[in-house]
Amino acid sequence: MAVDVQPITDDAGLRVARRIDLGSFGLPFDDGAFERDLPWLRSTRSWLATEDGEPVGTGRAHALGLTVPGGAVVPVSGIGDVGVVPGRRRRGVLGTLMGRLLSEGAAAGHVAAALYASEATIYGRFGFGPATRSRKVGIETARAALRPDARPAPGEVEVVEPDRRREVMQPVFERATARRSGEVTRSDALWERLLGPAPDGAADTRLCLAHRGADRRWDAYALYTIAADWQVDGPHHVLAVLELVAAHPAAELAMWEALLGIDLVRTVEGWMAPDGVLLDALADRWALRTVGEHDTLWVRLLDVPAALASRRYRVPGRLVLRVDPPLREGDAPPVGGVVELDVAADGTVRAVPGGAPADLRLGAAELASVWLGGGSLSSLAAVGRVEELTPGALPLADAMFGWSPLPRVTLEF
Repeated sequence: MAVDVQPITDDAGLRVARRIDLGSFGLPFDDGAFERDLPWLRSTRSWLATEDGEPVGTGRAHALGLTVPGGAVVPVSGIGDVGVVPGRRRRGVLGTLMGRLLSEGAAAGHVAAALYASEATIYGRFGFGPATRSRKVGIETARAALRPDARPAPGEVEVVEPDRRREVMQPVFERATARRSGEVTRSDALWERLLGPAPDGAADTRLCLAHRGADRRWDAYALYTIAADWQVDGPHHVLAVLELVAAHPAAELAMWEALLGIDLVRTVEGWMAPDGVLLDALADRWALRTVGEHDTLWVRLLDVPAALASRRYRVPGRLVLRVDPPLREGDAPPVGGVVELDVAADGTVRAVPGGAPADLRLGAAELASVWLGGGSLSSLAAVGRVEELTPGALPLADAMFGWSPLPRVTLEF
């Protein structure tokens, strides 16, 4: 039976879509959570897939800005809430939905689509590649003194009450977004969803600290919770960092120093960028344990030349890429073909479709994985996912595409 995909135009359709999305993961529908999220859901474009008039799948896309190496912000489709009801999987529903979502994004002028994958084996066939990673850490506060030569930003740390959080956090977030590729912009609806009240009226257990620099501007904040754990030998409280955002590395270090100095806390846990500044600033670097590392943002390029031209590159050079299309393109815009890159000394690039002999052959997902400056084409070549056609092209590509700081995304949209 053919799958029909149509845009959702009313709240009743959004309710059906939320039930499908949650049900596809075995999660219950909560009316309070739906009502809280409704303003945000209305700000997105959602789709419903049906077979013979019966709802069988859903997906949505949120227009976002994504920071690329060099600081430019490009338009992307933030895809989420993709789900197919049990019993209707592996029958083309997901492929039809994804094709519609990607084609709509391309028609809107978005250079890429981005999502958070629930499983690592789903989206590569559609041309998505893992483009950012985050590291989960645990830090023993008793051992977490900074080195004497560490240089956290001077200034003051203040408690931020709930009614002032957005006015403090948003300017810091917007400054921080410009310095790290992979970060996405936040709409008013996303800010309200992040900082709004819990749907069931429960008390907000989140706390917020912010750092004000010597120039009196806010330059870092941390949103966190503390779980009390009283033991016979004293407090073993655990502080969980929900979000730590800083406008520059010294402010980031100042924020970590403040969190690690909170009384009664035995352990601080949270996610950070793989190249976060804290590890190298600790006198005892073994006080910080990496307890996990995970892909976060997966990217699918919609306009390869435009995406490649939007970013800066670390070294000059010329490369010709042969990009193989994804296994499942469907109705999505094609991304295969030959692209010529000519990077100038200032890191800007001329990226155009071409016909010259290729230096590298790679898939759309592999190109997406390195687009934001993380990953390595040489590493992908080592396992057979990239082919070097011209000797020396791989180290040149790694040098051109690599970027510092590494890409990272803070918020799940």
